Amino acid sequence: VPNLRRGDADVAAVGRLDIIVANAGITAPQAWDTITPESFRDVMAVNVTGTWNTVMAGAQHIIDGGRGGSVILISSAAGIKGSPLHTPYTASKHGVVGLSKALANELAALGDLPVQLALGGHPLELLDACDLLCLSGGVPSQIEFVQSAMRRGIPLSNDSLLTFQLARERGLGPIVAITGSSGKTTTTTLVGRMLAASGRKTHVGGNIGTPLVDRLDAIAPGDCIVLELSSFQLERIVHFRPKVSLILNITPDHLDRYEHRMELYLAAKLRITMNQTEDDYYIFNDDDELLKTNLPPRCHLIPAGLHSTSQKLITSDAEKIYFSGEDQFIERARVALLGEHNLYNLTAALTAGRLYQLPITHLQNVLY
Repeated sequence: VPNLRRGDADVAAVGRLDIIVANAGITAPQAWDTITPESFRDVMAVNVTGTWNTVMAGAQHIIDGGRGGSVILISSAAGIKGSPLHTPYTASKHGVVGLSKALANELAALGDLPVQLALGGHPLELLDACDLLCLSGGVPSQIEFVQSAMRRGIPLSNDSLLTFQLARERGLGPIVAITGSSGKTTTTTLVGRMLAASGRKTHVGGNIGTPLVDRLDAIAPGDCIVLELSSFQLERIVHFRPKVSLILNITPDHLDRYEHRMELYLAAKLRITMNQTEDDYYIFNDDDELLKTNLPPRCHLIPAGLHSTSQKLITSDAEKIYFSGEDQFIERARVALLGEHNLYNLTAALTAGRLYQLPITHLQNVLY
Protein backbone atom coordinates (compact mmCIF):
# COMPACT_ATOMS: atom_id res chain seq x y z
CA VAL A 1 0.00 0.00 0.00
CA PRO A 2 2.75 2.58 0.75
CA ASN A 3 4.15 2.06 -2.75
CA LEU A 4 0.72 2.65 -4.27
CA ARG A 5 0.59 6.01 -2.52
CA ARG A 6 3.16 7.40 -4.88
CA GLY A 7 0.10 8.80 -6.67
CA ASP A 8 -0.72 11.09 -3.74
CA ALA A 9 1.01 14.00 -5.46
CA ASP A 10 -1.11 13.47 -8.57
CA VAL A 11 -4.32 13.60 -6.52
CA ALA A 12 -3.08 16.76 -4.85
CA ALA A 13 -2.38 18.31 -8.24
CA VAL A 14 -5.95 17.79 -9.54
CA GLY A 15 -7.58 18.62 -6.21
CA ARG A 16 -9.49 15.48 -5.29
CA LEU A 17 -10.26 11.85 -6.17
CA ASP A 18 -13.85 10.89 -7.03
CA ILE A 19 -13.71 7.32 -8.36
CA ILE A 20 -11.57 4.27 -7.69
CA VAL A 21 -11.67 1.45 -10.25
CA ALA A 22 -9.81 -1.59 -8.99
CA ASN A 23 -9.02 -4.79 -10.84
CA ALA A 24 -6.16 -7.25 -10.92
CA GLY A 25 -6.04 -10.51 -12.79
CA ILE A 26 -3.37 -13.10 -13.36
CA THR A 27 -3.90 -16.74 -14.18
CA ALA A 28 -2.04 -19.70 -15.61
CA PRO A 29 -3.90 -22.84 -16.73
CA GLN A 30 -3.30 -25.72 -14.32
CA ALA A 31 -5.03 -29.01 -13.73
CA TRP A 32 -6.48 -29.14 -10.22
CA ASP A 33 -4.02 -31.82 -9.06
CA THR A 34 -0.96 -29.80 -10.13
CA ILE A 35 -1.85 -26.62 -8.23
CA THR A 36 0.66 -25.92 -5.45
CA PRO A 37 -0.03 -23.86 -2.33
CA GLU A 38 2.47 -21.31 -3.62
CA SER A 39 0.78 -20.85 -7.00
CA PHE A 40 -2.65 -20.60 -5.39
CA ARG A 41 -1.37 -18.02 -2.93
CA ASP A 42 0.25 -15.96 -5.70
CA VAL A 43 -2.98 -15.71 -7.68
CA MET A 44 -5.00 -14.76 -4.61
CA ALA A 45 -2.37 -12.23 -3.52
CA VAL A 46 -2.47 -10.39 -6.85
CA ASN A 47 -6.14 -10.72 -7.75
CA VAL A 48 -7.74 -10.22 -4.34
CA THR A 49 -5.18 -8.50 -2.13
CA GLY A 50 -4.01 -6.36 -5.03
CA THR A 51 -7.53 -5.16 -5.71
CA TRP A 52 -8.08 -4.37 -2.05
CA ASN A 53 -4.75 -2.52 -1.81
CA THR A 54 -5.92 -0.24 -4.60
CA VAL A 55 -9.00 0.63 -2.53
CA MET A 56 -6.89 1.27 0.55
CA ALA A 57 -4.48 3.48 -1.37
CA GLY A 58 -7.19 5.80 -2.67
CA ALA A 59 -10.20 5.68 -0.35
CA GLN A 60 -8.85 8.24 2.07
CA HIS A 61 -8.57 10.75 -0.80
CA ILE A 62 -12.30 10.31 -1.56
CA ILE A 63 -13.12 10.80 2.12
CA ASP A 64 -10.90 13.87 2.37
CA GLY A 65 -12.59 15.35 -0.70
CA GLY A 66 -15.81 15.66 1.30
CA ARG A 67 -18.10 15.11 -1.66
CA GLY A 68 -18.45 11.34 -1.68
CA GLY A 69 -17.41 9.15 -4.56
CA SER A 70 -17.48 5.65 -5.99
CA VAL A 71 -15.43 2.51 -5.51
CA ILE A 72 -15.76 0.00 -8.35
CA LEU A 73 -14.25 -3.46 -7.92
CA ILE A 74 -14.11 -5.42 -11.15
CA SER A 75 -14.43 -9.18 -11.21
CA SER A 76 -14.87 -11.11 -14.49
CA ALA A 77 -17.58 -13.13 -16.18
CA ALA A 78 -15.16 -15.95 -16.91
CA GLY A 79 -14.03 -16.02 -13.31
CA ILE A 80 -17.55 -16.06 -11.90
CA LYS A 81 -18.65 -18.73 -14.38
CA GLY A 82 -15.63 -20.87 -13.57
CA SER A 83 -13.40 -21.86 -16.45
CA PRO A 84 -11.74 -25.29 -16.47
CA LEU A 85 -8.06 -25.32 -15.46
CA HIS A 86 -8.40 -21.96 -13.67
CA THR A 87 -9.37 -22.89 -10.11
CA PRO A 88 -7.31 -20.23 -8.27
CA TYR A 89 -8.45 -17.54 -10.71
CA THR A 90 -12.10 -18.52 -10.24
CA ALA A 91 -11.71 -18.47 -6.47
CA SER A 92 -10.07 -15.04 -6.61
CA LYS A 93 -12.80 -13.51 -8.74
CA HIS A 94 -15.49 -14.76 -6.37
CA GLY A 95 -13.32 -13.23 -3.64
CA VAL A 96 -13.50 -9.83 -5.33
CA VAL A 97 -17.30 -10.08 -5.39
CA GLY A 98 -17.18 -10.85 -1.68
CA LEU A 99 -14.99 -7.80 -1.08
CA SER A 100 -17.49 -5.61 -2.90
CA LYS A 101 -20.44 -6.88 -0.87
CA ALA A 102 -18.60 -6.66 2.45
CA LEU A 103 -17.40 -3.11 1.80
CA ALA A 104 -20.84 -1.98 0.61
CA ASN A 105 -22.54 -3.50 3.66
CA GLU A 106 -20.05 -1.91 6.05
CA LEU A 107 -20.43 1.54 4.54
CA ALA A 108 -24.22 1.20 4.41
CA ALA A 109 -24.29 0.25 8.10
CA LEU A 110 -22.60 3.55 8.94
CA GLY A 111 -25.44 5.40 7.19
CA ASP A 112 -25.43 9.10 8.03
CA LEU A 113 -23.54 8.69 11.29
CA PRO A 114 -20.85 11.34 11.82
CA VAL A 115 -18.05 8.82 11.33
CA GLN A 116 -14.63 9.74 10.03
CA LEU A 117 -12.77 6.95 8.29
CA ALA A 118 -8.98 6.77 8.50
CA LEU A 119 -7.65 4.06 6.22
CA GLY A 120 -4.19 2.61 5.99
CA GLY A 121 -2.72 4.28 9.08
CA HIS A 122 -3.29 5.76 12.53
CA PRO A 123 -2.61 9.52 12.41
CA LEU A 124 -2.12 10.82 15.94
CA GLU A 125 -4.24 13.91 15.28
CA LEU A 126 -7.29 11.61 15.50
CA LEU A 127 -6.70 11.65 19.26
CA ASP A 128 -7.01 15.43 19.56
CA ALA A 129 -10.77 15.36 20.19
CA CYS A 130 -10.99 11.77 21.41
CA ASP A 131 -12.93 10.98 24.62
CA LEU A 132 -12.76 7.18 24.43
CA LEU A 133 -10.62 4.84 22.34
CA CYS A 134 -12.23 1.49 21.52
CA LEU A 135 -9.80 -1.15 20.33
CA SER A 136 -10.56 -4.12 18.16
CA GLY A 137 -9.45 -7.32 19.88
CA GLY A 138 -6.39 -7.81 17.71
CA VAL A 139 -4.97 -4.33 18.33
CA PRO A 140 -2.19 -4.52 20.95
CA SER A 141 -1.80 -1.72 23.45
CA GLN A 142 1.92 -1.54 22.64
CA ILE A 143 1.47 0.29 19.32
CA GLU A 144 2.35 3.98 19.31
CA PHE A 145 -1.20 5.17 18.60
CA VAL A 146 -2.53 3.44 21.72
CA GLN A 147 0.48 4.42 23.81
CA SER A 148 -0.06 8.04 22.82
CA ALA A 149 -3.72 7.81 23.87
CA MET A 150 -2.68 6.40 27.22
CA ARG A 151 -0.16 9.19 27.76
CA ARG A 152 -2.95 11.70 27.11
CA GLY A 153 -5.17 10.00 29.67
CA ILE A 154 -7.73 8.81 27.11
CA PRO A 155 -9.56 5.76 28.50
CA LEU A 156 -9.39 2.54 26.49
CA SER A 157 -12.29 0.19 25.86
CA ASN A 158 -13.60 -2.43 23.43
CA ASP A 159 -16.99 -3.67 22.27
CA SER A 160 -17.17 -6.35 24.97
CA LEU A 161 -16.28 -3.93 27.74
CA LEU A 162 -18.95 -1.52 26.51
CA THR A 163 -21.41 -4.41 26.48
CA PHE A 164 -20.57 -5.26 30.11
CA GLN A 165 -20.87 -1.66 31.24
CA LEU A 166 -24.21 -1.04 29.54
CA ALA A 167 -25.63 -4.39 30.64
CA ARG A 168 -24.63 -3.61 34.23
CA GLU A 169 -26.25 -0.17 34.10
CA ARG A 170 -29.47 -1.68 32.76
CA GLY A 171 -29.55 -4.58 35.23
CA LEU A 172 -29.30 -7.20 32.48
CA GLY A 173 -28.31 -10.80 33.03
CA PRO A 174 -27.58 -13.42 34.27
CA ILE A 175 -24.40 -13.82 32.24
CA VAL A 176 -22.53 -17.00 31.35
CA ALA A 177 -19.00 -16.09 30.20
CA ILE A 178 -16.82 -18.63 28.38
CA THR A 179 -13.15 -18.52 27.47
CA GLY A 180 -10.24 -20.87 26.82
CA SER A 181 -7.51 -21.41 24.27
CA SER A 182 -9.75 -23.63 22.12
CA GLY A 183 -13.35 -24.79 22.01
CA LYS A 184 -14.90 -21.43 22.95
CA THR A 185 -17.26 -21.10 20.00
CA THR A 186 -18.47 -24.70 20.19
CA THR A 187 -19.14 -24.46 23.93
CA THR A 188 -20.76 -21.03 23.73
CA THR A 189 -23.08 -22.23 20.98
CA LEU A 190 -24.02 -25.33 22.98
CA VAL A 191 -24.76 -23.39 26.17
CA GLY A 192 -26.84 -20.85 24.24
CA ARG A 193 -28.89 -23.55 22.55
CA MET A 194 -29.40 -25.47 25.80
CA LEU A 195 -30.70 -22.40 27.61
CA ALA A 196 -32.94 -21.48 24.69
CA ALA A 197 -34.31 -25.04 24.47
CA SER A 198 -35.45 -24.75 28.08
CA GLY A 199 -37.68 -21.82 27.10
CA ARG A 200 -35.42 -19.06 28.42
CA LYS A 201 -34.91 -15.98 26.25
CA THR A 202 -31.21 -16.24 25.43
CA HIS A 203 -28.75 -13.94 23.68
CA VAL A 204 -25.36 -15.18 22.45
CA GLY A 205 -22.51 -12.81 21.64
CA GLY A 206 -19.04 -11.59 22.50
CA ASN A 207 -16.38 -13.11 20.27
CA ILE A 208 -19.05 -14.84 18.18
CA GLY A 209 -21.58 -13.47 15.71
CA THR A 210 -22.88 -9.90 15.71
CA PRO A 211 -21.52 -7.71 18.55
CA LEU A 212 -23.97 -7.88 21.44
CA VAL A 213 -23.58 -4.16 22.10
CA ASP A 214 -25.67 -3.61 18.96
CA ARG A 215 -28.51 -5.76 20.38
CA LEU A 216 -28.78 -4.56 23.96
CA ASP A 217 -32.11 -2.84 23.34
CA ALA A 218 -33.62 -6.25 22.57
CA ILE A 219 -32.48 -7.75 25.89
CA ALA A 220 -34.77 -7.62 28.91
CA PRO A 221 -33.74 -8.05 32.55
CA GLY A 222 -33.79 -11.75 33.34
CA ASP A 223 -32.86 -12.83 29.81
CA CYS A 224 -29.82 -15.12 29.69
CA ILE A 225 -26.67 -13.71 28.10
CA VAL A 226 -23.99 -16.14 26.91
CA LEU A 227 -20.65 -14.59 25.96
CA GLU A 228 -17.61 -16.03 24.25
CA LEU A 229 -14.59 -14.01 25.36
CA SER A 230 -11.02 -13.98 24.14
CA SER A 231 -8.04 -13.05 26.27
CA PHE A 232 -7.85 -9.80 24.29
CA GLN A 233 -11.39 -8.88 25.33
CA LEU A 234 -10.75 -9.80 28.95
CA GLU A 235 -7.64 -7.63 29.28
CA ARG A 236 -9.54 -4.43 30.03
CA ILE A 237 -12.53 -5.57 32.04
CA VAL A 238 -13.00 -3.80 35.38
CA HIS A 239 -16.42 -4.48 36.90
CA PHE A 240 -17.51 -7.45 34.81
CA ARG A 241 -19.08 -10.16 36.96
CA PRO A 242 -20.69 -13.19 35.30
CA LYS A 243 -22.98 -15.47 37.25
CA VAL A 244 -21.18 -18.42 35.67
CA SER A 245 -17.66 -18.25 34.27
CA LEU A 246 -16.08 -21.11 32.35
CA ILE A 247 -12.49 -21.72 31.24
CA LEU A 248 -12.06 -24.71 28.96
CA ASN A 249 -8.29 -25.04 28.76
CA ILE A 250 -5.03 -23.11 28.66
CA THR A 251 -2.43 -23.87 25.99
CA PRO A 252 0.23 -21.59 24.44
CA ASP A 253 -1.58 -19.12 22.18
CA HIS A 254 -1.12 -15.46 21.23
CA LEU A 255 2.06 -15.42 23.31
CA ASP A 256 3.54 -12.67 21.14
CA ARG A 257 0.87 -10.46 22.73
CA TYR A 258 2.02 -11.48 26.23
CA GLU A 259 5.82 -11.13 25.98
CA HIS A 260 5.98 -14.89 25.31
CA ARG A 261 5.12 -15.53 28.96
CA MET A 262 2.44 -18.07 29.78
CA GLU A 263 1.78 -16.51 33.19
CA LEU A 264 0.66 -13.27 31.52
CA TYR A 265 -1.60 -15.12 29.10
CA LEU A 266 -3.08 -17.16 31.97
CA ALA A 267 -3.63 -13.99 34.01
CA ALA A 268 -5.61 -12.46 31.15
CA LYS A 269 -7.85 -15.54 30.96
CA LEU A 270 -8.39 -15.66 34.73
CA ARG A 271 -9.72 -12.09 34.71
CA ILE A 272 -13.03 -13.67 33.80
CA THR A 273 -13.33 -14.66 37.49
CA MET A 274 -11.86 -11.54 39.10
CA ASN A 275 -15.13 -10.03 40.37
CA GLN A 276 -17.02 -13.20 41.13
CA THR A 277 -18.21 -13.78 44.69
CA GLU A 278 -19.46 -16.68 46.78
CA ASP A 279 -22.80 -16.30 44.94
CA ASP A 280 -21.19 -17.13 41.57
CA TYR A 281 -19.83 -20.24 39.87
CA TYR A 282 -16.57 -21.03 38.08
CA ILE A 283 -16.51 -24.10 35.82
CA PHE A 284 -12.98 -25.21 34.99
CA ASN A 285 -11.20 -28.12 33.37
CA ASP A 286 -9.47 -29.77 36.30
CA ASP A 287 -7.44 -31.95 33.92
CA ASP A 288 -5.59 -28.76 32.99
CA GLU A 289 -2.72 -28.30 35.43
CA LEU A 290 -2.54 -24.53 35.01
CA LEU A 291 -6.22 -24.11 35.79
CA LYS A 292 -6.20 -26.62 38.64
CA THR A 293 -3.33 -24.84 40.39
CA ASN A 294 -4.57 -21.26 39.87
CA LEU A 295 -8.04 -21.20 41.38
CA PRO A 296 -9.90 -17.97 42.25
CA PRO A 297 -10.49 -17.45 45.99
CA ARG A 298 -14.20 -16.69 46.37
CA CYS A 299 -16.65 -18.27 43.91
CA HIS A 300 -18.01 -21.82 43.89
CA LEU A 301 -15.53 -24.09 42.06
CA ILE A 302 -17.12 -26.60 39.66
CA PRO A 303 -14.65 -29.06 38.06
CA ALA A 304 -15.46 -30.32 34.57
CA GLY A 305 -12.55 -32.48 33.44
CA LEU A 306 -12.71 -36.01 32.07
CA HIS A 307 -9.96 -37.89 33.85
CA SER A 308 -9.60 -36.44 37.34
CA THR A 309 -11.21 -38.17 40.31
CA SER A 310 -12.89 -35.05 41.74
CA GLN A 311 -16.65 -34.96 42.29
CA LYS A 312 -18.38 -33.62 39.17
CA LEU A 313 -21.85 -32.81 37.93
CA ILE A 314 -21.13 -34.58 34.62
CA THR A 315 -19.17 -37.80 34.08
CA SER A 316 -18.77 -40.10 31.10
CA ASP A 317 -17.49 -43.42 29.83
CA ALA A 318 -17.01 -44.77 26.32
CA GLU A 319 -20.76 -45.04 25.70
CA LYS A 320 -22.64 -42.60 27.91
CA ILE A 321 -22.58 -39.19 29.57
CA TYR A 322 -24.03 -39.27 33.07
CA PHE A 323 -25.65 -36.63 35.29
CA SER A 324 -24.77 -36.78 38.97
CA GLY A 325 -27.71 -38.05 41.03
CA GLU A 326 -29.84 -38.80 37.98
CA ASP A 327 -30.84 -42.01 36.20
CA GLN A 328 -31.01 -40.36 32.78
CA PHE A 329 -27.99 -40.13 30.49
CA ILE A 330 -26.86 -39.08 27.02
CA GLU A 331 -25.77 -41.70 24.50
CA ARG A 332 -22.47 -40.58 23.03
CA ALA A 333 -23.12 -42.40 19.75
CA ARG A 334 -26.10 -40.12 19.09
CA VAL A 335 -24.07 -36.91 19.53
CA ALA A 336 -22.52 -35.55 16.32
CA LEU A 337 -19.57 -33.91 18.11
CA LEU A 338 -16.61 -36.28 17.80
CA GLY A 339 -13.25 -36.50 19.53
CA GLU A 340 -12.04 -36.07 23.08
CA HIS A 341 -11.64 -32.31 22.64
CA ASN A 342 -15.36 -32.05 21.89
CA LEU A 343 -16.17 -34.29 24.85
CA TYR A 344 -14.43 -31.68 27.02
CA ASN A 345 -16.52 -28.94 25.39
CA LEU A 346 -19.70 -30.94 25.81
CA THR A 347 -18.95 -31.75 29.45
CA ALA A 348 -18.38 -28.07 30.23
CA ALA A 349 -21.58 -27.01 28.44
CA LEU A 350 -23.66 -29.68 30.18
CA THR A 351 -22.18 -28.64 33.52
CA ALA A 352 -23.37 -25.09 32.90
CA GLY A 353 -26.78 -26.44 31.92
CA ARG A 354 -27.07 -28.40 35.14
CA LEU A 355 -26.11 -25.33 37.19
CA TYR A 356 -29.14 -23.68 35.63
CA GLN A 357 -31.18 -26.80 36.49
CA LEU A 358 -32.11 -27.40 32.88
CA PRO A 359 -34.18 -30.55 32.37
CA ILE A 360 -32.13 -33.42 30.98
CA THR A 361 -34.71 -34.01 28.26
CA HIS A 362 -34.08 -30.48 26.94
CA LEU A 363 -30.35 -31.13 26.90
CA GLN A 364 -30.92 -34.36 25.00
CA ASN A 365 -33.11 -32.55 22.46
CA VAL A 366 -30.27 -30.13 21.70
CA LEU A 367 -27.69 -32.86 21.22
CA TYR A 368 -29.66 -35.59 19.40
